Amino acid sequence: MAHRLTRLQIIFLIGIFFIVFNICNRLYHAWKMSSSRVPVIEQVQEETGADLEENNENKEQQLKNLESKARQQIAVSGEKIKIKKKDGYDVFSAESVLRKAKDSFEVPDFESALMYAKEASEVVDTAEKIVKPVKTYIVQSGDCLWYISKKYFKRGSNWYDIWQANKEKIPDFDLIYRNQNIIIPTLQKNS
Repeated sequence: MAHRLTRLQIIFLIGIFFIVFNICNRLYHAWKMSSSRVPVIEQVQEETGADLEENNENKEQQLKNLESKARQQIAVSGEKIKIKKKDGYDVFSAESVLRKAKDSFEVPDFESALMYAKEASEVVDTAEKIVKPVKTYIVQSGDCLWYISKKYFKRGSNWYDIWQANKEKIPDFDLIYRNQNIIIPTLQKNS
């Protein structure tokens, strides 16, 4: 007796697959980051106890400074991404690089986090504006701007926006003609 999978079971299996894939991907990147580091061999010198303590304090201070710089650069890059995204720019690649920076910061690998955060800042600076495709509509017999507005915006009261976008083609808002090609504008959301 053959067992058939239902749509819900297939959707569930696909979801499980993506979750497992995401976990494996993160583990792979963490492994890659840890194995790509080249160990630094330092020359061993005879140091007194005071010199060793001073050296440890300097390293701790350097680590704190590096952590602070990485945190600040991540914050700056994040704000730049938010601003560019709000202005309609494609910031997907910058967001993915910033995610690497945040992941490295959590490890804690502050050098990599700082490097990735700077890279995200450079990527967002070169982001391009997303161009939305222009919708057009061919007027049918019996149409009016109110009907067309209701069809596209779910409200007839936006007829004025359609008229403003087509003022050259429609000098009088009461007179539109069959087979006339008009532009349907993208409405700005008030935020």
